[in-house]
Amino acid sequence: MVKAKDIRKRALDGDPKAQCTVGQMYISENNYDEGIKWYRLAAEQGSDEAQRFMSDMFYYGGNGVESDFKEAAKWYRRVAERGDPNAQYMMGEMYEEGKGVPKDDGEAVRWYELAAEQGNEFAQRKIADMCLSDKGASTDVPKAVKLYGLVINGSGACAEDAYQKLIGIDGNEEAAKWRITSADPEDADSLFILGMKYLYGLDVPWDPHKAVDLLKAAAGSGNEYAQSRLGMIFFHGVQGHNPDYSHYDIISPDQEESIKWFKMAAEHGDRDIQFMLGWMYHNGSGVCKDEKEARRLLELAAGQGHVLAKRALLHPDILNL
Repeated sequence: MVKAKDIRKRALDGDPKAQCTVGQMYISENNYDEGIKWYRLAAEQGSDEAQRFMSDMFYYGGNGVESDFKEAAKWYRRVAERGDPNAQYMMGEMYEEGKGVPKDDGEAVRWYELAAEQGNEFAQRKIADMCLSDKGASTDVPKAVKLYGLVINGSGACAEDAYQKLIGIDGNEEAAKWRITSADPEDADSLFILGMKYLYGLDVPWDPHKAVDLLKAAAGSGNEYAQSRLGMIFFHGVQGHNPDYSHYDIISPDQEESIKWFKMAAEHGDRDIQFMLGWMYHNGSGVCKDEKEARRLLELAAGQGHVLAKRALLHPDILNL
């Protein structure tokens, strides 16, 4: 077992990982001044963990630390420039609101676009909103419709908001599809849309089991969005909530079923799933460890512009558990 004094010695010798550990020790003791000092040393050496800590600490403040948007922007920028979509979103927000940087809608759009391309749902929603309002981005209704659809197909964090904006768009055939309350069994797109509506309870009763049935029908007809969504459903499971806020499984996680759908989505070209499967094969998580297959999938994702896949091909250690 590594002793605290050994970690401190490594930190004093300039080891950024040890500096983060020492910083966390002080933070756990509510000594934020000393903790930040050690995190700053690690951040200045390029530690991803430390730079993320510094970004959030100075953006949100708290625990005796005052918000400093200029300092937060400095660290978010460093993380964002390495391709992190969450940091890119934060840079977009800071430029949009003029926090720590000059207010600049064009620069905000640039950062939001980078984050949106990597699947950040908040950035996708922002760009969609801007495409309808002509704020910083050119008015582009078809692009807004596409992005709102991607948001709904995401984790669900912004699904309700995106759905309401989507069905409020008039004169667009793709937007109109989301107003359906029944699906043509021969139409994979309508099956997928209705399945997503039942998954999140969007103008229909919340029914995860019915959602899965509809998504399976869509996936079986080749809809890659349905395939990737089924993979995520069986990877995480779906939980319900009791009155006392405890959870229970409505659909239990099923790794074998999840991987089956992930493989289909990956072969149909879903770059996010290609990256995720590459990570799983690299680590032997849910599948037999296979570096050759991991690299194949990462190369497919990188070939479609997936930033993290490109980084992982150059620095495979970022994939390690």
